[in-house]
Amino acid sequence: MIIVAGHICLDVLPEIGPDARIAPGVLDEVGPAAFSVGGAVGNVTGALRRLGLAATPVGRIGRDPFGDVVEDLLGDEGGALERTDSAATSYSLVVHRPGEDRAFLHHPGANHDFGGEVLRAALQRLEPGPGSLLHFGYPPIMRAAFADGGRALADALGNAAERGVLVSLDMATPDPTGPAAAVDWRAFLARVLPNVSLFAPSWSDLAALLPDVPGTATTQAVRDAAVRFLTSGASAVLLKLGSHGAYLRSGDAARLPSGWRNRELWSPNFVVDARGTTGAGDATIAGMLAGIATGADAPTALTLASATGAASVAQRDGSSAVPTLDALNDRLATGWPRAAAPLAEGRPDSATGLIHGPEDGTGDRS
Repeated sequence: MIIVAGHICLDVLPEIGPDARIAPGVLDEVGPAAFSVGGAVGNVTGALRRLGLAATPVGRIGRDPFGDVVEDLLGDEGGALERTDSAATSYSLVVHRPGEDRAFLHHPGANHDFGGEVLRAALQRLEPGPGSLLHFGYPPIMRAAFADGGRALADALGNAAERGVLVSLDMATPDPTGPAAAVDWRAFLARVLPNVSLFAPSWSDLAALLPDVPGTATTQAVRDAAVRFLTSGASAVLLKLGSHGAYLRSGDAARLPSGWRNRELWSPNFVVDARGTTGAGDATIAGMLAGIATGADAPTALTLASATGAASVAQRDGSSAVPTLDALNDRLATGWPRAAAPLAEGRPDSATGLIHGPEDGTGDRS
């Protein structure tokens, strides 16, 4: 069983040309709008299902028209979502002009009511057994998840881990003027990470949350951050580095799958013609979870993660361009080229395109 929990919203993605003037008092014609279920729940669930794996979404939406659209887009499998009368369905208006980074107008809605206690109740209903996967995404933009400093969330994740569930966690960049800006995120992570098998934040999120993480990634800063999170309790750390690819570092925790212990791997991005990067980080996580669920070792899972993230950017939403796992592997077998990776340090592997870092071991085969 793969459960994807946390932040869920309806993404509204208008098609905007390069000459659009987004300014007060200006009316510009734009193209049709695409609708997709976004947030960690929508993007990761959608990408996993496109890959061919079953995923159960867990989140809160309102009893309103946007909530109806979310359930309709998720199909019959959307029944695990909880609908509430106390808050509206979250939505994001994604403004993305060609050649520019995205801008978001976001309403958190019912996500602010989803915290550790709600997650624990949902897991009790679903009863995931040993070997199940639980991914939780975006606590920095879910007020109930961070209002108590992460205590209830840590308790819920810990309860799942005690039952043999492999827990994955992703973060998000919060509103710098909202209550999340006052949270001690280092303390939050210290509470939560001991229950996390895979910590998978983006570098930009870390820089927004932790004052000692530089805005511009460097080789040493990436390596130091990963070691810090391993020391805080995570079993493995996947850092999403945007144009610099991805970096995987793991410790020797017993709960890691075979072939995952003591790894240090850099994965340069695959070369793609991008239409939009919304949800690419979540698609990357979906590829990693798919690798874990199918028993892949760390290098194979990391390659699948990068390939899934790359495939997702062929469309404006977060998952509709993701192919099946078989199709993705077929594309990899053709020698899909990778971009340069200036941050990567170590031994290149010509067979996989990965770069083995100086501390890369031999998994748990010794």
